[in-house]
Amino acid sequence: MEESSGILQPESIVAEKFKVLEHIGSGSVGDEFYLCEQTDLNRKVQLKLISKDSSDDDEMVQRFIQGVNLAASLTHPNILPVYEAGSLDDKYYVATAWKETRKLKDILKTNGSFVEKEAIQIVLGIIDALNYAWNELTMIHRNVTPETILIASDGKPLLEDFGMAKITDTQQSANLTMTGFTIGNLEYMSPEQVRGERDLDFQADMYCLGLVFYEILTGDYPFKASSQMEYMQAHVSKKPTPVKDINIKVRQGCSDIVDQMLAKDKNDRFESWTALSEALKNVLEGRAPNKSVKDALKEIKAKQLHKQPENTPSSPPPITEAEKEADAKKLKVLIIGSIVVIVIVILAILFGLLIQKTVV
Repeated sequence: MEESSGILQPESIVAEKFKVLEHIGSGSVGDEFYLCEQTDLNRKVQLKLISKDSSDDDEMVQRFIQGVNLAASLTHPNILPVYEAGSLDDKYYVATAWKETRKLKDILKTNGSFVEKEAIQIVLGIIDALNYAWNELTMIHRNVTPETILIASDGKPLLEDFGMAKITDTQQSANLTMTGFTIGNLEYMSPEQVRGERDLDFQADMYCLGLVFYEILTGDYPFKASSQMEYMQAHVSKKPTPVKDINIKVRQGCSDIVDQMLAKDKNDRFESWTALSEALKNVLEGRAPNKSVKDALKEIKAKQLHKQPENTPSSPPPITEAEKEADAKKLKVLIIGSIVVIVIVILAILFGLLIQKTVV
């Protein structure tokens, strides 16, 4: 293989059957992507080359190859087809189908955030892919990022790169991650991965997809960090600003779903991929509330505090002239009656005194 600055030149031959046509990109962990012609089958493929770790042994090599080849058994419209994997002197290679696509990462960098409907449709496609992998092989991807999500020319999202995948059924396979790639991409890692928990399940991928969803809706990564340790601390303990506080065009129901996907405790996330998918479809079809439950309860309570009793007017009705005149007459009669009573009492007293003198 002829190399220049570590990049293979056109016409280079890899594994005796992949002829390099052009270098098409670089990944975040030192991997390189090439458009190649697979000469033995006369087809175009995308070839990914990954540098080996110096500590990789034969068993690790075989486990990596086994893992990717198991992923090759996955056939789903939202998974980029995997053909084969192998080992060279200092690299691993993975051959996948060649399709006209763009990485989600590049689209976000160029265009910024997506509108809510498009964002949901992308995430729904990736949910279907991850749900299929989980149901078929109890496989988790462990590297769901804007770099491993491709957008085809027709807008369909495709998930690629199962090189960090793990099959949780120990009867099928052990950890399929290479030495040097054990923890994956620190920016897109679940709290349970950061804590080094071994019993990972699909909830780890759900958290990572939540990070991607956040980025699709806002155009920005949810955490600010300048070191690996800060990224790890953020995943374990930092709560991101709600999506709706950044992009006011995102409905409350959608923002709440992102929050739940990013719950630090996996038991607080959605109980299944299907439940998450249904929640997103409710938002997409307008069946989800536009206000959070918390805000709705606050609003109801405020209305109750200011609500007046049904039969109690908030202020007394105005007094009419007729009512004023009637009240005046009543007052006049009351005064006259009082005077008459007082006069009668005085006369009675005087009469009594007069009778007493006469008797004496």
